[in-house]
Amino acid sequence: MKYILSILVLVFSQSLLSETLITREEALDVLYSVPDGGGDGIEIAKELIVGHGIKTSYSFGATSKGNGGLTIFGTFIKLLDVHDDSIIIKNDVLNSSVKDINDDGYKDILIWGVAIFTGEKEWDSKEERPVKAVLIFDKNKKKYTVKEKSPEIDIWEEDI
Repeated sequence: MKYILSILVLVFSQSLLSETLITREEALDVLYSVPDGGGDGIEIAKELIVGHGIKTSYSFGATSKGNGGLTIFGTFIKLLDVHDDSIIIKNDVLNSSVKDINDDGYKDILIWGVAIFTGEKEWDSKEERPVKAVLIFDKNKKKYTVKEKSPEIDIWEEDI
């Protein structure tokens, strides 16, 4: 019993130490604001205190095709995918949070969820696969760098 209680306390404390970047509800609000014929919908802008006095803004936007993601320090991370082009995201949006995972005093980005491989044809079988990405804050470059990433998660540097 003591062991189970210790595990529960550890799990609960770990979840308290992380902070969500974009919730599923926020992502879907942005997606549903995009006009059917294309054009601009709303974009969510937020702030993040990264650590040691570094603070930044980041934004989340979506396209009329059903794709979307967040941009932070010039890096785009695709979190939303409801457009069936052979891969979609289960529950539409990947989970995203920040937490100092390497104990350097800066918050790092964690992305996780499930990708559904729908195949190229309607009759192709569907396969679910867990996906994740870890981005570490580089204090010298003042940006996030990819430490590990499932190939199904799109992350790229935007032209600034």
